[in-house]
Amino acid sequence: MTVEDLLYEEGHLLRDGAPDDYLERARHACGEILPRDAMEAIEAVDLGAYEDDLVEMIREAKRRAGEDARVRALYWEFDLDNDWNSAVDLCGEFDPEDDEWAAASLGWIDGPSCPALTELFERFGFAGSPEAVASTTLLVARTFSTFRRAYDRAARSELPFGIAYHDGSVVMMPRA
Repeated sequence: MTVEDLLYEEGHLLRDGAPDDYLERARHACGEILPRDAMEAIEAVDLGAYEDDLVEMIREAKRRAGEDARVRALYWEFDLDNDWNSAVDLCGEFDPEDDEWAAASLGWIDGPSCPALTELFERFGFAGSPEAVASTTLLVARTFSTFRRAYDRAARSELPFGIAYHDGSVVMMPRA
């Protein structure tokens, strides 16, 4: 079992409903595997300031994309191994059938980090056991859900906007 198996078993789940619906599905899947203390520790992290910072990053990305006619899509990713550092890539290509569009960079906008999630990631691990995979899945799901709420608050982009974690194999697309 991998993080992708749990996150994407039903497809690109962020398309299928509200961010809390997505997070609830992840909680249900992970709750069958994770010990109670791990679930509670992950759920206890306050992501309010992180969400506010994401809103500002998304607004800046939309502003910059509006100033450059070459921008065809926006792509946000965060790095599990680097304090959850994140950035939005202004992309000069978009192909919904091929995630390689996310590599067509015209420039980056730095986003927020979330050291509290990194601490939990380091504590519980990425892989190696079902519990490590489930903890990572829930951390990623909380991050995706927080991004989706920020995306809604920032008045969504007219451009396609993909999201992923660094070195993940799937780019998810919030509904426009």
